[in-house]
Amino acid sequence: IRMTFMENGIIILLQEKDRVIKLRALRRITRKIGDTLHKAASWKQDEVIKVLNPIITGWTNYHRHIASKNTFNRLDFIKWSQLWRWAKRRHSEKGYHWISGRYWSKKGSRKWVFCTEQQILKNNSQHKYKGPKFFKKGGETECFNIDVLGIINDEDIV
Repeated sequence: IRMTFMENGIIILLQEKDRVIKLRALRRITRKIGDTLHKAASWKQDEVIKVLNPIITGWTNYHRHIASKNTFNRLDFIKWSQLWRWAKRRHSEKGYHWISGRYWSKKGSRKWVFCTEQQILKNNSQHKYKGPKFFKKGGETECFNIDVLGIINDEDIV
């Protein structure tokens, strides 16, 4: 819980929505991707991308209003680690440079993109938050992932 003081003496209690995401939801998506990659031991890279993209998009769309950028970046790292283990398991005799050159390439400003010529694996961190905006002084807007728990006036404080 975070307290924000307003100019007119009102205190707003805020709770960050990122903490609302239970660890179970993170474990569930991680396990689901891991189980899919375990089943996909002999699949081609196109087939893996085709199966993983709807899973990633669905989870991200469901949690995009309450998850922070840090949560999505963490999931991207976990997903990268799982994909690396999948590729290393498929080609256990090959070296790191060969595996990275075979499955990952550079697309635009991103250096490690799991892709083929036809498909690109989506990232959780590519999705943008499209929620309500709070206006700041000076006309700048900033998005916050917050819940308002209550408003306290100065008279309520003893």
